[in-house]
Amino acid sequence: MNKENAERRMFKKYAIALSVLLLVILAACSSSNEEGNPNSSTGENSADSLETNDSNDSTDSSESDETAESDDTVDFSEPTDNANNYGRGAVSDGADTNADEEPVRILTEDASSIVIYFSRSGNTENLAQQVAAHTGADVLELQVENPYPADYEKTVDRATEERESGDYPELATQIPDLSQYDTIFLGHPIWSMTIANPIARFLEDNNEELSGKSIAAFSTNSGYGDGSSVDRISELSPDSTILENYTVVDEEAMDSQDDVKAWLERLGVLEEE
Repeated sequence: MNKENAERRMFKKYAIALSVLLLVILAACSSSNEEGNPNSSTGENSADSLETNDSNDSTDSSESDETAESDDTVDFSEPTDNANNYGRGAVSDGADTNADEEPVRILTEDASSIVIYFSRSGNTENLAQQVAAHTGADVLELQVENPYPADYEKTVDRATEERESGDYPELATQIPDLSQYDTIFLGHPIWSMTIANPIARFLEDNNEELSGKSIAAFSTNSGYGDGSSVDRISELSPDSTILENYTVVDEEAMDSQDDVKAWLERLGVLEEE
């Protein structure tokens, strides 16, 4: 009986030790998951690629920024997160990054530059964040009346029809008075080796307002460069000064901060830190 009791006590000790070990392992796993969460403030992923190619998603929204135009401002400090939406086949939220958040609209009375961009799935939006952070520019996200489908191929079909007919989508965004701005940072995904259709619509509708201003375009692509996008912008904005553009592969957009900063420094628009 003593031997039996001893064995039971030994078994109990082993069971307790095993339980403690399991608790330690579970705690370590939980900590690791929190550190690797892609929705954390370090956010590394977003998407916007459509070949038609759009490197872009949604931003965290809050009404913390004051605007001279409206109250629909958002917090533009957190990167958009839409993992695995890169290159050909990238899906979107079905609302051009605005399924859960309001379109970004940060307008002030004294900014001399503004970032105006369209992003289907998030990558271009993340690039726009970098440009705004380094320049102190106002920010305006373009939204179309009828957002593009989440499905990549359906978006390609629609974009192709629009481009071939020249019937670009109507914009739902109220464009502010652009007279205070000297420089327009124009952000877009590369679609079929040129600017995305909503950007073409914006340039057509605001040709006169952009006259005499400098346009610095930036874009995300799926690996084939910016194609004829600069020529197309020049064609639609003949009375604007077209500055050096910047393009980056959508997968590399979040790791391109140094390149973006160098580009802005070459343009002479880098805000002093």
